[in-house]
Amino acid sequence: MLLVVSSCGDDVLHTSASSASEETSESVSEGSTTSSPSTGSTGTVSASESSSATAGTTGTTGTTGTTGTTAGTTGTTGTTGTTAGTTAGTTTGTTTGGPLTCVPYPLLLPADPGAQQVAADALAMLAPGAVMMWSPERGTAKAISGLDAPFACADGDESMPQVWDLVQAHPDIFQIDASEWGPGGSLPCKVIKDKDRIVTITRATLGEQPVFRDTIAFRLRRIDGEVKLRGIVGTYLPETTPELTSTMAGCADLDFDAAIQNLQQTPLPYTVFEFCIAQDLGNYTPLPSDNFEFDADPKWLWAEDIGKGQVVLTKLWDGRVIVAPENYSDPLLSSDAACPEEVGFRVTFDSVLGDFIGSMPGIKCLVC
Repeated sequence: MLLVVSSCGDDVLHTSASSASEETSESVSEGSTTSSPSTGSTGTVSASESSSATAGTTGTTGTTGTTGTTAGTTGTTGTTGTTAGTTAGTTTGTTTGGPLTCVPYPLLLPADPGAQQVAADALAMLAPGAVMMWSPERGTAKAISGLDAPFACADGDESMPQVWDLVQAHPDIFQIDASEWGPGGSLPCKVIKDKDRIVTITRATLGEQPVFRDTIAFRLRRIDGEVKLRGIVGTYLPETTPELTSTMAGCADLDFDAAIQNLQQTPLPYTVFEFCIAQDLGNYTPLPSDNFEFDADPKWLWAEDIGKGQVVLTKLWDGRVIVAPENYSDPLLSSDAACPEEVGFRVTFDSVLGDFIGSMPGIKCLVC
């Protein structure tokens, strides 16, 4: 017996490995959108339509880079577009808007060394008694306490739009571009009393690309009849620059064909349960008759490079392996890979390098 808890679905691109030219249908699963940004639209792709990175276009006299195992050539003043046929390589090129480059990869984003002093000076003007903790790697505040900045918040209003107005009025402190973030959760002004209430926002994009780590929690309280922003706790990068947007745009999409070939040589681990007690461990290596899905969009993740004043950005692509019924086994059906609707695994690849990052058994549910 297994305990199964359903989870939200994702927008997906469907790719089947059983036929290199087979097209699969669009699938959209419903999920909550109350306080999380959308991951983008859904489409379809066949194995024959997917490709490795597009070679960069050349400069004034350079020749066009070719796609495949042979790197693009370099002209006198052109730049090189490189891809690999089975491994998604880096992509470079030029456009009228400036260079597109994904070299070196993973991307390194140094923090602005002057941002902390600018933020501290602005905070001292807004709230002289406030205390700020700073991330030298991200170049943004980790936390601000003692802010106690009042803002208009009538009983019939939502608090988040008013918080946004306050944040946008002090860009040197918060370094937030509202267009890159979701609207935030619901917290009516009338429910904010004499105890702290928290409302959270989640970032939707970084450099016009989906990102899934940045969050900021705002701490609100009514003091002497006024609603005040008491402080924040944040894990986020500053607003995007045009240079970062251009750099991220130059990074290759995942080569779906190569990813499927990789998966068919990769054992995916699972745990066998009986009455939700782990009994054994097993592995399943995907077969050509299985179905392979990939998200409609990649996701960017970043990590602090501690002590170096920068963060490291990687472009990942999530997908799923859905095991064909003819490939079921008794251990697999008793494992955490067996959900009510389908048996399978969630998988993640580095989009640029094509490397398999890892897997998790179970799709749209958590077993035991």
